[in-house]
Amino acid sequence: MFSAFRERMSERLKAIGPKDEADKAVAALIDKGTSEELLGPDWQSSFELVDLVNSQPQIMCEKLLRTVNRTIARPNAKVQLLALSMLDTCVRNCHPILHTTLANSLIWSDMVKLVQDTSVSRIDDEVRDKILAMIEDYARSLGHLPTFKDTYESLVDQGVGFPVRPEAESIPFTPYQPPNLPP
Repeated sequence: MFSAFRERMSERLKAIGPKDEADKAVAALIDKGTSEELLGPDWQSSFELVDLVNSQPQIMCEKLLRTVNRTIARPNAKVQLLALSMLDTCVRNCHPILHTTLANSLIWSDMVKLVQDTSVSRIDDEVRDKILAMIEDYARSLGHLPTFKDTYESLVDQGVGFPVRPEAESIPFTPYQPPNLPP
């Protein structure tokens, strides 16, 4: 009886964990870049992740978002902030396929739900502010994708307070354009 239970649990864990070598590569970089021992973002891991996603964006975008979503679900605010920083670095520097994939992803809707939830224990204030800053930046810089702009406008209409940031931190960014795509 116990062995059957252990087998079922093993199968479930396999379903949520890395599935192939690409999943493992993404997970390894995100684990390295979100280590609790880090004092701040690990830019080397972040840009290695950017390179990995850009190497095969059709495949790697889903893997990235799935792994970041799992990491954000951890109860440690520092790990959550580091994962959000890695995601933000990828959004700013990866192939436009990532923008479309993010706009239609579970992680995007989960992030929006987190900032809409006003219960004190649900989310750390710094994590909430980081998510709100990302939503605002993506609405400004990726507004050609309605999901980002609509999300921002909806949150403003709901009275969600976005963090006040220095002007240098809230400048819209120019999304990455691969050499073979027209601007």
